[in-house]
Amino acid sequence: MARPIAVQKVNQQADKPESDKVFLEKKNVKTILTNLMDSLLHHQPKDPINYIYCYFDNLYNQGDPLKVAYDRLKVINHNSIMFDDCLLEIYQIFLDTATSSNQQQQQPKKNFI
Repeated sequence: MARPIAVQKVNQQADKPESDKVFLEKKNVKTILTNLMDSLLHHQPKDPINYIYCYFDNLYNQGDPLKVAYDRLKVINHNSIMFDDCLLEIYQIFLDTATSSNQQQQQPKKNFI
């Protein structure tokens, strides 16, 4: 005998919050929204909706990791823990770039005859 529809819906709703929480954790949504709120409160723009739109537009159109980290650094409150994390990220990007460019310069050039 099949379960009544009401019982199936209750069971689905009981399972759903856990799966929603897992989704939000996997996608790092809490950190993204926390960074947004930190930036919004720091800048207190006259048009918060446009600011939020631009924030997500910049987040979506990420390209150069250094530019992205620098853009984030500009909007994070300097007293925030996230500011320190962002500085470390920029420093690591510089180190990685310097290391990779040094390795490329040290590789011998092959002569094709």
